[in-house]
Amino acid sequence: MTESPKESAPIERTAGITFTNQPRVSSDPKVAENHEERMALAGKIEAFLAKHSLFKDKKINVTFAQDGVASLIAILEMPDEETSNERMVLKIPFGGRPTSGEAFAFRAWEAEGVSVPRVVEQGIFDEKHEYLLMSCIDAPALDKAYSSNEEMVANGIYAELGEAFAGMHASTVEGFGAIGTDGKGEFATFEEWIDSPKMTKDIPYVTDKENNLMDADLIVRARMVLIEYAKAHPRSTVCHLDFATNNAFATKPVTIFDPAPEFNLPYIDTGKTFVNMTANGEPARAQLFDAYEKKTSAPLDKKVAYAATVIMMIRKLAKSHKTGGPKMEERIARNKAYLADNAHFLDS
Repeated sequence: MTESPKESAPIERTAGITFTNQPRVSSDPKVAENHEERMALAGKIEAFLAKHSLFKDKKINVTFAQDGVASLIAILEMPDEETSNERMVLKIPFGGRPTSGEAFAFRAWEAEGVSVPRVVEQGIFDEKHEYLLMSCIDAPALDKAYSSNEEMVANGIYAELGEAFAGMHASTVEGFGAIGTDGKGEFATFEEWIDSPKMTKDIPYVTDKENNLMDADLIVRARMVLIEYAKAHPRSTVCHLDFATNNAFATKPVTIFDPAPEFNLPYIDTGKTFVNMTANGEPARAQLFDAYEKKTSAPLDKKVAYAATVIMMIRKLAKSHKTGGPKMEERIARNKAYLADNAHFLDS
């Protein structure tokens, strides 16, 4: 297909730029709700490439990835001798979300020896969107490369993830929360972060007796455990906050991508990973965190890890309940069971 995706007004054709497909139209509500924004951004890519210093006057094939939910992702291939068939990824998040934090995270993790896409540049795409340009990793995500969690455990994949996770947490940064353009966190202290509107807005929803999702006392106790821990261990690191098999490429070693990066305690990232992995099974979790402990040379404090899981579960349960449907009901039941089965850690 050689015709460019278009926004409402036609785009002037640019020699050398070929579009091989168009962004997908999906029945998935998470994808469909952003389709208008997705198509509008796709219509601006031709003009962006035509005037960009890295791509001007070059032959470029543009292929839109079909998996992106929160971003428009375009794979740029330059099939000529000068660039040796170089491929890059252009990522444009929806909703005006910044890309500076993701660029910061990749560079920090790369400095610690973790395999991540190489950041080429980060900048402004249009008046409402930023972009991230990075190297293209020619491999499927782990959840696509393997047929089951059991197969990944048998091949030691979760151990590789645990080693990468530990390497990511070796970085030390300043502050908590969203990563500012000054390289500092949004909040000076952990307590400011955990009591921020973003972290507390869903508490009334999950503790509402009619929704029956979480116990208010459990959240209060988990919060106090984490605040006391943060006072004694105030170091923050660059957290991924969406660490899972669908956000790691099947390379050797595994390549980490698509974070929702923030500065925070390593345990907050650990807690979110426990939330993400409730469906993966205990053998997978055990393999990952055994490798993590071995790499960091320190055992996880199960009480603090569970407290972080409680706090990071709040938004997950609220979102699942609001979305509804059999799949979400199954997820809610699984997550509630995990919280109930491990609540004893708060008493340890």
